Parts: sequence; structure tokens; C-alpha cells
Amino acid sequence: MSFPGFPPMGGAGANPATAGMSEQEQNAVKLINTFAESCPFKVVLSAGGGFVLGGAFGFLGASMSYDTPLTPKGAEIYNLPWREQLRVGFKDIATRSWSSAKNFGYIGGVYAATECAIEGLRAKNDLINHTAAGCVTGAWLARNSGPQAALVGCVGFSAFSTAVEAYMHRKRRDNAMSVSTTSTEGRIEYSKEKPLNREPPIKKLVSSFITENNATYDRNHGPIPHIAAEGHTVTIDGQVTRPLTLSISDLRSKFPQHKVLCALQCAGNRRHTMRTELKEVQGIDWLDGAVMNCTWKGPRLRDVLIAAGVDQERFARGPGLFAAFECKQVECQDEKWYGGSVELERCMNESDEVILALEMNNKPLSPNHGFPVRVVIPGVAGARWVKWLDRITIQGEHSQNHYQRYDYKVLPPEVDSSDKAKGYWDQVPPLLDMPINSVVAAPDDNETIRLPTSGRVEAKGYAVPQGHYGPVTRVEVSWDGGKTWVDAHLEAPQSEEIRSASDKWCWKLWKASVPLEKGPGKIILSRATDAGGHVQQETTPWNLRGVAYNGYGMSKGLTVV
Repeated sequence: MSFPGFPPMGGAGANPATAGMSEQEQNAVKLINTFAESCPFKVVLSAGGGFVLGGAFGFLGASMSYDTPLTPKGAEIYNLPWREQLRVGFKDIATRSWSSAKNFGYIGGVYAATECAIEGLRAKNDLINHTAAGCVTGAWLARNSGPQAALVGCVGFSAFSTAVEAYMHRKRRDNAMSVSTTSTEGRIEYSKEKPLNREPPIKKLVSSFITENNATYDRNHGPIPHIAAEGHTVTIDGQVTRPLTLSISDLRSKFPQHKVLCALQCAGNRRHTMRTELKEVQGIDWLDGAVMNCTWKGPRLRDVLIAAGVDQERFARGPGLFAAFECKQVECQDEKWYGGSVELERCMNESDEVILALEMNNKPLSPNHGFPVRVVIPGVAGARWVKWLDRITIQGEHSQNHYQRYDYKVLPPEVDSSDKAKGYWDQVPPLLDMPINSVVAAPDDNETIRLPTSGRVEAKGYAVPQGHYGPVTRVEVSWDGGKTWVDAHLEAPQSEEIRSASDKWCWKLWKASVPLEKGPGKIILSRATDAGGHVQQETTPWNLRGVAYNGYGMSKGLTVV
């Protein structure tokens, strides 16, 4: 919300991580963000920006009026003494600059206030807001000249504001998206102080069964490195008999390539719902979009570990060994490097389909998704899918990295502060398998819906299975607070290649037609069931870090007209 072309002040999924801050610091950051997102602040900011911009334009335009005697103003003072010329000229420049500054400031304030009001009514921040705000602003500015002038002002200013905002949005998107793997090697994007953390609009997310690169979420604890594949290696060591160092070429050519279709989820997906429906939690305020459904391709980790001589005898005696993954390419917010781990048994079971991914959606990984290689562990929280992988160590304990030991754990409800958590981190196991879940993506929260003559509204969303218990077999939808449920239709992907792949690990997109009556405050709920018999429950116990929330999917605050 700003003068057309000014950068926005925030957005879902764009908040910096506050996990490393104290609760007092987190509250202070939240207060500052709330103030920065308030309408009064944005109106003042936009009016101030317009004032400065208008003053500059006024000064430039007025100055050019005196640069030659051929202009009317130049001819007017050309024969005056030079001191008088300066006095008259500077006085006129000041007057015109002030007038222009006031006009631009007024326009910026009206535009920002209008857009803020529209966003509040629609509960969305998209291009439509800028188009409508431009129309209202243009009509308001021309109101004294009659209806025809107001209409022209509406059309003209809305076209201008839409074009500017569309251009700025594209520039911001292009600047944020890291897709090149050839010309940017050695470069570092973002920083550990301000890593890239974002999620796509939920409706865009569910518009395609396969999540394309422009609709993925990003979760980082530090910068994004651009690595040259030719010089990158992955070392396999620890309790193996033949330690290996493999190049990317080795991983591609010396092992069979395996493709797996699966969803990648942030452990904190839906944290906002836990925060708003239960109570305050720590961490990035993820909505429902920190998930992506993709195909991944690379060698099975099992084959690589067998080549490295995993201790088959100890492995056969039972569990107790772990595969620890490391990335030491960049420094993170809470640790010098990033690490995660899972049980070795999971890595050695063919049915668990753990791979070292070189490709995503039939293309090389992009830098923001781990190029040149990342671990893919279907059914497991994304925190363990280590990107920019450079080492795998087989050892007798989980990784001792901060993000495995002191984060991404479901702490018991009685642990309600960072100080209390200190006594529990080593007692609570790391979060691995993600729970069954579903989300209502459309209609979105606080949306106004026009009721069709049928009296029914189409709801859409996604559902994911619990851990390795996929696929999702059923999604039910309710419109009366859970008293009545109807089965949703589970959509099949259009691509024959995708349809022939196993759906054990992937999401299911669903849609359902539900009856709604006119009025405010309507709620649509969803719940999923998977092949293992897990059924999504109404709510989930609160935990300090706000991870693994899987209460009913919910779209609330709907107004039906």
C-alpha cells in the first residue's frame, strides 16, 4: 500500500526469522511490523514520498523555465538586473516547487488511503487493489470538473497505477527469484541477517498439481550460494568401510537415477493458524503455503551408501545408526553451518525412496532449492532435506547441529518460554515425519463470495499424507462447523507421466461443492484421511515453536452475498 511504484511494506511469508530472538525482542519486532503495516503510517509515508517527488519535479520544471530568453518566463526577466533576475526566479521556483510538492503529496495520501481501505475490505493485497485505488483517486481528483472528467480521471489513473505496480511487481519477483545456474557461480544472495523466506499466494499454489519454480516457498537460515557444479563434491564418511568423495558427475553417471514424486513441507507450515487459533508461538508466521509438490530425480542414497561400504553387520543388528547431512557452504543465523539427520534405516530402505536430488521438475535444481545437490526424504519435514549438500556422515547419534538439536521439535505444551525449553531440547526427539494435513485454499479467509443461483460454492485445497502412510485417500469438507461432512473430489493430474508415478508421497488437490447461506462469518472446514488410516483432527496440541500444526483446514470470515 503506497504511492504507485513505491515498494510494499511487507507481505505474507516475507517476514524475517525471529527464532533466534528472545520473546521480548520478538514482541518488539512484531509491534514495529504492526505499526509499519498500519494505514496511518502508510498514508503518511506515501504522502511524504509524493511530497518529496513533487517538489523535485516542480523544482526541475520551474528551473527550466528560466534557462533561455525564448521561454515566456525567461523573456519576462531577461532585461532585469541579474540580482533581480535571481530574486524573481528563485521566488517563482520556490512557489512552484511548493505547489507541486503539495499536489503530489495529496495524490499520494489519497491513493494510499484508498488502497488501504480496499485491502481491508477485500482482505487481499494484489493488483486489483492498485487498479481500484487508481480509479478512485483519479475520479476524486477530477470530481469538480464533472462526471465525464471524473470518468477520464478514473480510467487514466487506474491504467497508470496498474502499469506501474505490475512493472514493479515483476521487478521485485525477478530480483527475488534465483534461477540461474551458469552465469552467477560464486555469488551469494541474501544474508544470514535477512535470508529469503517466503510463500506463494495460496490460490496460485493450488492452481497446478506440480509446483513450478515461480510458485514455490523458500525457507533459509542464511544466504543462498551459487555453486559451480563442476567443482562441487559430496563426501561420505563415518561408519563406512570405503569413504567416498563424489563429484556431481559421479552422482549422475555412476548410479542409477531414480525419480520420486513428493511434497516438500516446511515444519512450520500453518504456524499462523496455531498462533491465532491457540496462542502465540515462536517463528516465521507461515500461512498455509509453505509446501510444494514436485518431481525429484537423482541417485538413491541407498546405492551411494552401499558403494561407500555401510557397516552391513551393524545395520542388520537393528536401529541405532543415523545419516547426518551437512552443508558448510554458508554461515547460518544460529550456527556456522547447516545440518540435519534421519535414521540410517530410512535411507537404506528402497521403499522410503530417499535420493540425492540433482533435478526438480525435470530441470537442474535452482540455487534457491539447493543446486547442485540436495537430500530428498519423502514424508519428512523439509528441515532435514539439506540443500547444497557437501557431506554425509554415518554415525551413532543424530546430528548435533543447532537446527537438529535445538529447533524443529514438538516441545510439550508446558514449555511456554525459551528459558523453559533449555531443559527439554535434549529430551524431545527431532521432528521427522510430517502429520496428515489438509488446507482450504479457496475461498480464502475473509473473502466475499457471490452466491450462485445453485446456492452452492466450490471449495478447493490440498491434502498431504502422514509420513510414509500415503497416499491421501479421502478429503471431507464441512460448512456447518463439523456437523455435516461431504466427500471432496480428489483431482487426478493431467500429465500421463505424473499419473503413472506413485502417489504415496505427494499431495492431492481436491474440490467440493458446499451449500452456503447468505451472510457474514461463514466457515469452511476440511479434513483428510490417508492409506494408513490417519484422520486429521479438529485441532492439535500447542507447542512453543509452532511446528507440525494439522488441525482441520479452515477458511473463515467468509461473507456470502
